[in-house]
Amino acid sequence: MSGASVDRRLSDVKVNMTTNALTHILHSGDGEVLKLGPPSSGVIIIKLDPKRAGSTYAMGTETLLPGATIPVHRHLYQDEVLFIHKGQARITLEGKSATVVPGSMIYAPRGMWHGVRNTGTGTLQFTWTVAPPGIEEFFRELAKLQGPIEAATVHAIGQRFGVEFHPSGELIPAAAAGRSGQARRRRHRGRRHRQPTSASPSPPSSGGGQTVASTPPSAPPARPPLPRPPVAGGRQMPGGRRPQARRPHHRERVKEVYMGGRWVQVTGEGPVIAPGKEPLEKDRQGRPRK
Repeated sequence: MSGASVDRRLSDVKVNMTTNALTHILHSGDGEVLKLGPPSSGVIIIKLDPKRAGSTYAMGTETLLPGATIPVHRHLYQDEVLFIHKGQARITLEGKSATVVPGSMIYAPRGMWHGVRNTGTGTLQFTWTVAPPGIEEFFRELAKLQGPIEAATVHAIGQRFGVEFHPSGELIPAAAAGRSGQARRRRHRGRRHRQPTSASPSPPSSGGGQTVASTPPSAPPARPPLPRPPVAGGRQMPGGRRPQARRPHHRERVKEVYMGGRWVQVTGEGPVIAPGKEPLEKDRQGRPRK
């Protein structure tokens, strides 16, 4: 093959990719819509698979109604990844369970038992991705069934596509899976205040076979409260303490003034006039007269 023919083919591929670029954008609701009945009541949308895009994996979204469940199963040939977008669910992985919320991711490699139950009050929405593809064909076969799906029919369809369901079904009962953390906190809070009860001892028996009634030991009398000392005026503080006398907010001001040829300490806020001789008369020029 010449170099010119290779360049021509590459240019054709680039033109096809540019022309069909917008078809690679899938909005909410785009894809193959499949409706399932109980117990996995909800909607599955296949976004990518070998039939639609020639991909080497399959990817889509699933919506479970409140109380709906995906029974515990495992994939014999695919690895699966789930990403929670909306709602609350109880995930079972190899017999252990955990609560997941939006933003949680679950990785279930091939051969791992896993199941999902919607424990919230609204719908549960998550994205599923499997590699290699094949699970989408299992979904298409389930969508063809009308009404409630029998377990034997689901198991027969699953064997054709490498999906094996656990013999005991769901490993966690629905009541335990739907119990919220708030209910568990209320239960533990009630146990904390519960008074422990002790079994009463059995009455001893005498040697002659007669039973001697034993009286339970009486509880010691309650200790009377200590009397508090009386306080003048009938006023009494907690613990027998006497009220302290209030102190004035402002102390009396003491100042020193020069009176009668010596310094004298006086109290009060008023002006202090030092006693002395009468003022001398002054002449017209302001000089004191002798």
